[in-house]
Amino acid sequence: MKRARSYVFRISWLLDHLLLRHLQSPVVKIDGGLRSVEEPMPWIQHNTLLSLIAALTCFKNGLFVQSGALLRSVMENCFVLVDISENKGQFARLLQDRYSVSGVVARTKSLMPPCLVDWYGYFSRNFAHFGPAHPAPILPWMCWPDNWVFVTGLQNLLRGCVAFGLVLERIDFEHSPAPVFWKRDPETKVLVFNEEAPVWKWIEDLGKEIMEQYPPKERKNGIIYSDREYKLK
Repeated sequence: MKRARSYVFRISWLLDHLLLRHLQSPVVKIDGGLRSVEEPMPWIQHNTLLSLIAALTCFKNGLFVQSGALLRSVMENCFVLVDISENKGQFARLLQDRYSVSGVVARTKSLMPPCLVDWYGYFSRNFAHFGPAHPAPILPWMCWPDNWVFVTGLQNLLRGCVAFGLVLERIDFEHSPAPVFWKRDPETKVLVFNEEAPVWKWIEDLGKEIMEQYPPKERKNGIIYSDREYKLK
């Protein structure tokens, strides 16, 4: 945490900024109580936020693979939120306890930016399902062979925060004070992913700064490294 403090602060600042715009946690505030039909959405959002916090906690304690598994859960929740918000009949199935996450990516792929689909696959291949890092003989108090796991773990957390904020803005777009990730096409009125949004430059610069200070494949003095190396897919 000492080495990651400045990066975690900025990642959490971004998450705070996005949450304050879109998320009113039912734990924090309930105006007049929630009707039953409204309950699933804020609770899914709240549990997604808790998974993000848990992912940071795991990574802080050296549990790299376990942090990634929680972030895969975050990604799945993001797709579910869009699915039940925008695909006809899915919310009703959720209320009737008949909702199935099977096929959720296929159902929402056209509504999500390509980066989220890629991240979902990345976290699935390497963390949720058995992958190349699972047999790594690394104990939580030991380090990996170089700075790669440090950089990757921070990038993973940033991906989770961005994905959650991006989805919250989409499903709450009409109430968004100043959209960050989406814009409405003036002719079709369809929501369009804004690839040129300034936030992407901020994210790119943060990633470059982390890699410049802790280049993957490099070993810094004063840090204990292990002898073995593992690659994600």
